Amino acid sequence: FFHVSIIAQIWYSIYMKNIKSIDGKIHIIEDFISPDTAMFIYKSINPHVDMSHQKAGPSVYSGPSAGENAEQVGRTRTIAAYNNDPWYNVAIDLLSMICPMMSRVISDFYKEEYDLKTAFYSKMLTGGRNVLHMDNRFVSTKDELIERPGADADRSGLLYFYSDCEGGELNFPFQNFKIKPNPGTFIFFTGDEEVPHEVTPVLSGER
Repeated sequence: FFHVSIIAQIWYSIYMKNIKSIDGKIHIIEDFISPDTAMFIYKSINPHVDMSHQKAGPSVYSGPSAGENAEQVGRTRTIAAYNNDPWYNVAIDLLSMICPMMSRVISDFYKEEYDLKTAFYSKMLTGGRNVLHMDNRFVSTKDELIERPGADADRSGLLYFYSDCEGGELNFPFQNFKIKPNPGTFIFFTGDEEVPHEVTPVLSGER
């Protein structure tokens, strides 16, 4: 058996030492999960992505998600409901275990306790993009910077499962940083006016 406290110390030290920071604002962990696990999750969930629902514009589609305050996630709950596909259900279980890991890393890094609030799976095809935005703020019609209700202290995390496309880079213009993350990469940041970001148009393929 493994001693739990030792596991926690090893797990913490591995991830904290492998965080790459850009301008002190954007934080990246390569191989947060293995590329094989990322590919398994992608292949298991992809057939069930709702192609009838465009989440954030043309060619952007949604998969399983946890709503406000992530009520589905808990000791005996999952990030989304099971269905009749056993491989999908395994992927849902994996995601339900991975999301708390993401929250733990963010909590340890910022030295505050964070719990999962919302989560969603997103897929982009050719033509898909995400315009420049802030996760915790928005600009009003009067050009005023306004906090999204209840989001002032929120943090944002992105975990990548699959990318076989031209274009589709994650771009942070204030940091002059653009990346096309490999499967298994975890990226997190504050989500406020210091780190507006976008996904450049997918020119071909799937993201």
